[in-house]
Amino acid sequence: MHIASSTIRRSLAATIPIVVASLALVGCGGASSSSDTGAPAPAATDQATETTAPAEAAQPGVGEVVSSDGWDFTVVSVGAAQEAVGSGALSSPAQGVYVPVTVTIVNTSNEAQFLGSDAVTIVDANGAEYSADSVASVYDQSAIPLGDVNPGITLTGPVYFDVPDGTVPTSVTFTGGLFGGQTVTVTL
Repeated sequence: MHIASSTIRRSLAATIPIVVASLALVGCGGASSSSDTGAPAPAATDQATETTAPAEAAQPGVGEVVSSDGWDFTVVSVGAAQEAVGSGALSSPAQGVYVPVTVTIVNTSNEAQFLGSDAVTIVDANGAEYSADSVASVYDQSAIPLGDVNPGITLTGPVYFDVPDGTVPTSVTFTGGLFGGQTVTVTL
């Protein structure tokens, strides 16, 4: 029996470290059960969420409606630069080139509001601001007419900007109030 007992002891001696190591791994997170502590283990994404900064809200873009002081404003498209607006004797040549920006503007207030040439501007990559050219709109029948706009009226058409040749607009701003109301920016 001494031989059998010695063999059992050696077998146990070899097996016990394996069992202890296995139990240690299970206790260190190898496998766990929510019934062990009563609370679920934290998700792996919790730590990543804590270190990630919140994303900035993106500025509205082409085709998105923005509102300002009783107006809804949408940039529809930006056209190619052109040297003049109109044709023949009934045309207006640009000092640089005209960049037409087609917009939709809706008076959402309960009274007539004035839409002036300074209500819509374009901004280039260098931060230069260009106001609308009110003379150019006279030579294009489809242009947004400047002046009083009654409640509920929707206007769609181009607004012309006389800019140096090669200017690439990066955004359009719209200021709703007659005397410097809220300004909204649309990224192009």
